[in-house]
Amino acid sequence: MQGRAHVCRLEPVALASANEWLRHYESFWNNLLDALELELRRDSPANEDLPFFKEQAMTKTSLGTLIEPGTLRMERTLPAPIERVWAYFVEPDKRAAWLAGGTMAHEIGGVFELRFDHTRLSGEVAPDRFSACRSPISQTSRVIQIEPLKRLTISWGSESPNASEVSFEFTPEGDSTRLVLTYRRLPDRKETLSVASGWHAHLDVLDDVLHQRKPRGFWTRHAELEKAYEAQLPA
Repeated sequence: MQGRAHVCRLEPVALASANEWLRHYESFWNNLLDALELELRRDSPANEDLPFFKEQAMTKTSLGTLIEPGTLRMERTLPAPIERVWAYFVEPDKRAAWLAGGTMAHEIGGVFELRFDHTRLSGEVAPDRFSACRSPISQTSRVIQIEPLKRLTISWGSESPNASEVSFEFTPEGDSTRLVLTYRRLPDRKETLSVASGWHAHLDVLDDVLHQRKPRGFWTRHAELEKAYEAQLPA
């Protein structure tokens, strides 16, 4: 205290745990409200083309964020117990319903195949600029870390040690599962936009599959997400 002046000092470290706690519940409620909004839109199909609904369906809080240069993070609360969600990541026949079929390795260092059939996801045919996705596409990946029902990290694009990495962390929340996806080693903004819109669209399909409803159009959703991430991600 200096006369009438009171000098205060902020201790940011002490606020870190509170911020983490708030961020967890922010993601939890945002996902629930997004799901509610989607159900209301489905009950009133005529509303889907109204600007208000299109804007509200794509809020910034529902999008993935860059937590550091080259690293993208997404969070979801998925409507299924952790055992069922885990199966959709490690069992190729289930994984094919939302991402890619192929094979799977269950040990660190194991190499496996991801076989993408984008048309199968929702029945939508890829637009001309993604014409290569009209036919099945295969890539190999490598298991970097695997802890059943907790964590899975794989290389992306190839099994090379220098390839990008994507991690999935699973946390049970009652009858639901909190998923945190972290994609590392993004080289530039163009690749970041592609990865963000692609993974977001695939997770939307997973959400629909777990809800046991017809998946939304993958490529229609992908186009919406590209515009949303273009507006959000830093230039």
